[in-house]
Amino acid sequence: MLIIPMDNSRTLLAVGPATPQMDRANVGQPAVDRATGAPLMDVPLVMPTDDGQPLTMRVTVPVTGMAEEVKMGSMVKATGLTLVTDVKNGKAWYMYRAAALSLVKG
Repeated sequence: MLIIPMDNSRTLLAVGPATPQMDRANVGQPAVDRATGAPLMDVPLVMPTDDGQPLTMRVTVPVTGMAEEVKMGSMVKATGLTLVTDVKNGKAWYMYRAAALSLVKG
């Protein structure tokens, strides 16, 4: 497994509401953080990049890291934003993860 820290200084734009992440193994049950047991949320975000091509990503955040409601159009900062990648059963996968999202007041 490879965990790559990402630029936490950039302001991100929410392009949809935060939604509960569902557990693939236990259909109908919310996914939980393995370390804390906190339910997980998925938030669709866009990060501006230096080359002008925005990076669209779905970021997983524990409910305990969502201090305020994130909805479409919200500007947020991510704490502990990482890209996690690995290979399972011969297939490469990746996900974005953050410890917390906070609203940017403007």
